[in-house]
Amino acid sequence: MIREKSVFCKLITEKRNQTGSREGGGQRRSGKESCPTCGRRGSWRAHASYERNIIEYESGKVEYSKVRVERKRCESCGHTHAVLPDYIVPYSTYGLLFMLRVLGEYYLRARTVEVICRKYNITPSMMYQWKAAYERDKGIWLGVVEDLENSGQRFMQWLMEVDNYSEEFGGPFYKKAARSFLQRHRDAARNRRAV
Repeated sequence: MIREKSVFCKLITEKRNQTGSREGGGQRRSGKESCPTCGRRGSWRAHASYERNIIEYESGKVEYSKVRVERKRCESCGHTHAVLPDYIVPYSTYGLLFMLRVLGEYYLRARTVEVICRKYNITPSMMYQWKAAYERDKGIWLGVVEDLENSGQRFMQWLMEVDNYSEEFGGPFYKKAARSFLQRHRDAARNRRAV
C-alpha cells in the first residue's frame, strides 16, 4: 500500500463526480514513493483501479459513498500496490475525518457516549476500539514521557490545527509506525516486517 498525499483541510470540500464517487483531491506523489516490497523509488505504472466503500459524516448526517482507488505496479519487482488517499484508514470502512469527529466529541465531552454513538450510528465498542487505537498512536507519535503529559483532548486539538496533515503528520507517522494513523488491522505488524 502507498499513501497518496492530500491536504487534510480539503477533505470537507472535496468534489464529487457524476457517479457519486470521490475524485482524487490531493497531490499525487506515487512516482516519488518507494516500493514497499523492493524499496526502489519511482518506477510506477498504472495497473488497475477498484471502488471501495467509505462512511463519512457530512452536512449533519452519516454519508455512504464510494472511492475509486488506483493500483500501481512497481516496474522493478512487479508487485502491485493500492494508492490510498490519506483520508482513508486502511482496512476500515470509516473515513479518517469521521473517526476523528467521533473521538473529538468524546474527548471534548460534548455529548455522552450513548448520544455520540446514536448520532454517528456506531456501537460503543467500536468507539472504544477507535479510542484505544488513538491512544496507542498518540503514544507512538509523542513518546512515553510527552504522551503522559498530553491529554487525548490536547493532542486532538493539535492534530486538527495541523496545516498540512499529509506532510506534517500523516506521512511522518506512516514512516515512524509502518502503518497509517488509527489503522487497527492485525496484519499491520506483518506489513512492518516487509518494509
